Amino acid sequence: MTAVRYAQPASSEPVMPVRRAQLVYANFRHIQVQPDSRLQGGVPLYKLKILDTLIDHLSPKPARPRVDAASIDSVITEMTRGLPQVTGAYRAGFLPAPGAFVDLAA
Repeated sequence: MTAVRYAQPASSEPVMPVRRAQLVYANFRHIQVQPDSRLQGGVPLYKLKILDTLIDHLSPKPARPRVDAASIDSVITEMTRGLPQVTGAYRAGFLPAPGAFVDLAA
């Protein structure tokens, strides 16, 4: 972990050195990477992926909204209100008829 010591992070995320050639592939949620030539090969990407996954599993998850019958009913009601607009677009000729792009002769 000496590589983390001299890499000065600007945020709370750790900054890890990687090879310049691997910088394009190093996309992580909880770890920042920077190109570094002081190490021979930098930190391997598979190790960074494992570390990123561990941080993800150990970090607290945001609370998910509770789904109850009233919220499901409200979503169904909103969708049924928008359904006549979609069918009206077919009748008005704005959208192609269902199956218009299917060529059975091919």
